[in-house]
Amino acid sequence: MTPIGPELLLYFAIGLVSGAISLYSVGASFFSIPAMALAGLPPATALATNRFGVLGGAVGGTTGFSRLGIVPWRKMLPYAIVVALTSIIGALAFSQYSGLFTTKSLAILLLVSLAASFAARKYLSKVSLGSSASLALAAFLGLYVGAINVGYAIFLTILLVFSGFSFLEAAIGRKVIVLASEILSLAIFSLNPTLIDWPAGIALFAGSFTVSIALASHAVKLKDSTFEKLFYVFALVLGVLLLFK
Repeated sequence: MTPIGPELLLYFAIGLVSGAISLYSVGASFFSIPAMALAGLPPATALATNRFGVLGGAVGGTTGFSRLGIVPWRKMLPYAIVVALTSIIGALAFSQYSGLFTTKSLAILLLVSLAASFAARKYLSKVSLGSSASLALAAFLGLYVGAINVGYAIFLTILLVFSGFSFLEAAIGRKVIVLASEILSLAIFSLNPTLIDWPAGIALFAGSFTVSIALASHAVKLKDSTFEKLFYVFALVLGVLLLFK
C-alpha cells in the first residue's frame, strides 16, 4: 500500500498523462500500468489499480463533453448496459486468475484487430454490423473490459466505427460505455485486499479526471480524420511494443 505522502504526486502525474492520452487517442493503460509497476506496484495490483485512472478519465471526459452537449447518451446506453453486465463476469475471473495475463497474447490480438480494421476502412460506408450483432460483440468485449481492460479502447473504437459511428463519436461514446463497468469492477476487486492500492488509485483518479475535464473542449475541435490517425498510430506502436516486450 502506497503511504500517504509525496509519493502520491507521482501517481497523480501518471493520471495526468494517461488521462490526456485517453482523451485524444487510445493506449493510456499501456503507459499507466508499466509506470505504476516501475513505481513499485505488483503487476496484478497495477492492473487492478489502473481502473481508477480509467474511471477518472471516463468521468472527467463525460462531464466535459456533457457540458458541450455532444454526448450521445441514448445511442450509447444499450452498449453501456451490456458491457457493464458482462464485465462483472470478467472482473470475477480476473480476481481469481490475475496471474495468467500475458502481454504477448494481448499484443497479437491488438495487431490482428488493427490490421482487419485498417484493411476494411474504405468499405466502412457500406458495412454495418447491425444493432444485434454490435451489441453481441459488445457483450463479449465486456468480459475483456472486466477481466483485463488493457487496450479496451482500441477494440471498443473498432466496434463503434463498424457500427456506424465516427471516430469522434467513438472517442466520446467509449467513455460513457465504461462508466458503470469500471465502478463494478472496482467493487469486485475491493473484495480482494491485495488487488487494489487505494491511495495510489485515488491519486491516479484525480489526475486523470482533472486533465480530462480540462481538455474535453479542446479535443472536440479536432477533425475526425485526426482522431482516426491518432488512433491507428498509437494502437500500432503500442501493439508492436507489447509484442517484443
